[in-house]
This record gives sequence, structure tokens and C-alpha cells, in this order.
Amino acid sequence: MTALDATAAESPRPARSQKPRWRLPASRGGVAWLAVLLIVGAFLAVQFGRQVYANWEIGQRQAELQQEIA
Repeated sequence: MTALDATAAESPRPARSQKPRWRLPASRGGVAWLAVLLIVGAFLAVQFGRQVYANWEIGQRQAELQQEIA
């Protein structure tokens, strides 16, 4: 073992600084795009929820009609 190996084994490697996974936008343009994406996402979520509810309502009506027919 050489002197370099001994000093390398004794001192641990310096810890890397943790980079954040998500960085906040640095400009107003970035914030504007983020706001647009959030608005579009909310709109899509509401539309999807309305479709799911309409489908559930149709299923309920179908069950009622089947009971009437029987």
C-alpha cells in the first residue's frame, strides 16, 4: 500500500450536493407556462369527471329500465 492509497482510504469522498428534482421557473414566462399547464390540466380533469359521472348515470338508468322490463 502506498502513501496515496492510505490517505485515500482514510478520507471519505466529499458528498455531492443534492440537486432538486424540480426547479422552479426562473422567469415570468416560465411561471406563465406553468399556470397555463395547470389550467389546462384542471380543465381536462373536470371534463373527465363529467364524462365518468355521465357514464355512471347512464348505467343507473339502464338498471332501472331493465327492472321495469322484467
